[in-house]
Amino acid sequence: MGCRSDYMEATAQEVESKHVCTLLVYVLEALGKEVPVAIVKGATEYYGDTAALDANTALLCGTINGFTKKEQDRILYNGKSPAARKLADWWENHQEVDRKRLAQEAQDKKNKRLKAKALAKLTPAERKALKS
Repeated sequence: MGCRSDYMEATAQEVESKHVCTLLVYVLEALGKEVPVAIVKGATEYYGDTAALDANTALLCGTINGFTKKEQDRILYNGKSPAARKLADWWENHQEVDRKRLAQEAQDKKNKRLKAKALAKLTPAERKALKS
């Protein structure tokens, strides 16, 4: 078997990083703001900027959340702009993922309280028996 280069394909995280940076370039330019060099680089590099993915995602989310109605119509919901459609698709998906994450965090917190309450009812010997 000959040499292969498929291992060099971008991972899902790298693809998402590049996508988020590309959307940030669009949004910041549409707002008339300066686009940081690192974001431009992440948008143009094949592997994006995974080290800043969480920070860039938070920046994009926060920026969209801060849109005025006029900015939403012009930047996010402009059906004539392919970039706006990509942004709207990303935003819809991001909101759904956030909703699910928050619901899971609330359930985990509830389960932790229930576990602590249940363990408090046990004797030390019963708690020790559960650990083994």
